[in-house]
Amino acid sequence: MKYLQMLYFREVCRCNNITKASKELFVSQPAISSAIKELEHEFGVKLFHRNNNKLILTPEGAFFYDQIQAILDSTDKLHEKMKDLGNNHNKIKIGVPPMIGIFLFPKIFNSFTAKYPKIQFEILESGSLEIRHYVMDDLVDLAIGIIDNEMTSQFHVEKIYETELVFCVSKNHHLANHSHIAFEMLKDESIILMKTDSFQNPKIKERFAKLGIIPNILLYSSQLYTIKKFLEYGNCGAFVFKEVADMDPDLIPIPLDHPMQITIGMIWKNHSLLYSETEDFIRFVKEEYGLHK
Repeated sequence: MKYLQMLYFREVCRCNNITKASKELFVSQPAISSAIKELEHEFGVKLFHRNNNKLILTPEGAFFYDQIQAILDSTDKLHEKMKDLGNNHNKIKIGVPPMIGIFLFPKIFNSFTAKYPKIQFEILESGSLEIRHYVMDDLVDLAIGIIDNEMTSQFHVEKIYETELVFCVSKNHHLANHSHIAFEMLKDESIILMKTDSFQNPKIKERFAKLGIIPNILLYSSQLYTIKKFLEYGNCGAFVFKEVADMDPDLIPIPLDHPMQITIGMIWKNHSLLYSETEDFIRFVKEEYGLHK
């Protein structure tokens, strides 16, 4: 029993006619007739009753049809997967949150592509909570995002960087001269928060809630350019990574009295197929940036 014999047999079953099946498959009628005869000879059974130009399955033929469906469906899926592997050759699909995409990922990208210049990246940008869904839904090969102890066993996680959130303001903000700041001091301040798909959003709201404070949220945005433009007016502040604030001389990062530590890591789905390019990337980042060093 060969794959083409099963394929020809299935098409004949669908068409109830060898002539129609040959046109659908773009093969000659004798080739299909020969394949069916070979199957009948191999098994010693009749697969079809022949009634003029119409073929009707025998009980043995119906049983054979049911059994090969799973085999052919599995083969079709394997074929599509292998085509997908070929299409994704030398490409890595990666999810990256906006702030990490500004200060950390470019460093990783530049050093990695210097070593692997033929590998390209396709980036999906969203908050750390949302990119976890991207990983689970196979929309990306892996992600670089904020990680925590609450992540499920569905993910494989590799820590690569530690940072903290600071309250960022412009130089002309009335809090700009403070060396530290407490959440209690922000109860009447206008605040910009990252969108709800970010890791920081619920954590910051949780801090306020524990103090019985309803924060004055001026704006939700994941666009750092937009956030900076609002900060320039001097009447609001935003929670950002320390490194992001340090990159802009016009912004003042104010550390929190009780720091909000952030761990950044690579995230990929457990028990999933990793392309060789993705494995190269994971290995490279672990060697160059891994916290285990």
